[in-house]
Amino acid sequence: MFVVVEGVDGVGKSTVIDRLADFLPQDVDIAYTREPTDGPHGRLIRSGTVEDPDALVGLFTADRKHHVADVIAPALTECEITVCDRYFYSTAVYQHTPARPYSTIVAEQQERFPTPDLLILLDAPPEYTAARLGDSQEINDQSAADVVNARRKRYYAILAAHVAEGRYGVAIDASRPLEDVCKTVADAVWSAYCGYTARDRARTWLASAKMHEAPLKADPATYLQAAQAIGS
Repeated sequence: MFVVVEGVDGVGKSTVIDRLADFLPQDVDIAYTREPTDGPHGRLIRSGTVEDPDALVGLFTADRKHHVADVIAPALTECEITVCDRYFYSTAVYQHTPARPYSTIVAEQQERFPTPDLLILLDAPPEYTAARLGDSQEINDQSAADVVNARRKRYYAILAAHVAEGRYGVAIDASRPLEDVCKTVADAVWSAYCGYTARDRARTWLASAKMHEAPLKADPATYLQAAQAIGS
């Protein structure tokens, strides 16, 4: 099963993913990976020397081509669950332009790369993410908050479209205590796994561990309404 965790910068994706194994059964084979990778294209992206959105989409796509072929595809074959920190949804949210909107980028990427079975959106308000990033100037900066909120809205729209296609997806409030967030993410991963494969084994563990089955196929309108409420 392929799981992607998304969200704006500073929301805590990597922190939650690093703790996820503590909240899932120890006998499950789980692979963890991230984008951009540490390959040549990924390193160039991380260097910050390329700023043109279209050029960055090209770099992310090249990086993702190798990532899927060399890491994700083998992991999906060898492991029961593969978790990726960021994927092409981030490319769409951050590198979109008026001439190439985020929905177009998602559609282009879906034609080339596997779509995740479960999309988890970690969400939190701008003041929370700014504080986590240690950016005291942006905590009360309305223009910076508007940029973050615009990205949050795009993520919710992407999540709504993902669920509307019949796939698993959930938005989780990442501003809560870390233990609660990790537990909720683990509930979502294991609930999706129950519906994806090894149903009897998964549900037995779900009950014995007192995990909660997560609602992974909410009405897409719920996420569109959440997007509309941001910043209002």
